[in-house]
Formats: sequence, C-alpha cells, structure tokens
Amino acid sequence: MAKVITPRIGAVLDTRRQTISDDLKRAKNADAEAKQMRQAYDDALELARSTAAEAARKAMAEAKIQAETAEADLSAKLAKKTKSAESRLAKIRDEAMANIHDVAKELTLDTVSNVTGMKVTKVDADKALKKVAKLSGQEA
Repeated sequence: MAKVITPRIGAVLDTRRQTISDDLKRAKNADAEAKQMRQAYDDALELARSTAAEAARKAMAEAKIQAETAEADLSAKLAKKTKSAESRLAKIRDEAMANIHDVAKELTLDTVSNVTGMKVTKVDADKALKKVAKLSGQEA
C-alpha cells in the first residue's frame, strides 16, 4: 500500500495543489485585470464628465454671446423706430400747431361776426391773434 497507493495519493495531491495554485494565480490575474478595467472605466467616466461640463460651459458662453448680440440688435432697432416715431410726432405736432393758428383765426372771424355782427378781415384777425399770443407768451 505504501508503494502503490501512497505515491498515487501524493501525485493526486500534487496535481490538486498545482491546480489550486494555477487557479489562484488566474483568480489574482483576473482580479488585477478587473481592477484595471474598473480604473479605466472610472477614468473614462471622469473624462466624459469633464468633457461634458466643458461643452456645457462653452454652449452657455455662446448662448450668452448670441443673446447679447440679439439684445443689442433689438435695442438698435427699437432706438431707430423710437427716433422715427419721435420725428413723426414732432412733425404732426408742428402741423397741429400751425393748424391751431388757422383754426383760431377762422373761429375769431366767425365769433366776432356772430356776436357783434361786424365783418373782420383775415388780416385783422391774424394781427389780433398774434397780439394775444405775444401777451400770453405763446408767440407763434
């Protein structure tokens, strides 16, 4: 038994030890490879995050520039329209002021004619209105 079985048992135990040792080496290698893969994954994830954050910052900066440009364009257009509207209003005001004098002259002629029955010329009515405007500080 010592010559037949014991050497066989020894060979089997050596084979098992070798198999276990090989399996442990493969497990350690697989663990190291898994750790490397995990580190590579973490590094790639961090790089992706930082790249995405940088892209977001650039997009925000570009959007801000575009918004400021659009706002400046809009402000310029509004200023131009405002100036145009003010010019038109000034022209309308000037025309209205010129018409007020004519309307006042006609009203003066009609009022004097209806109230007193006197006939007043347009020249006299114009002179009277200018005199009243001068006295009231509203010279035309």
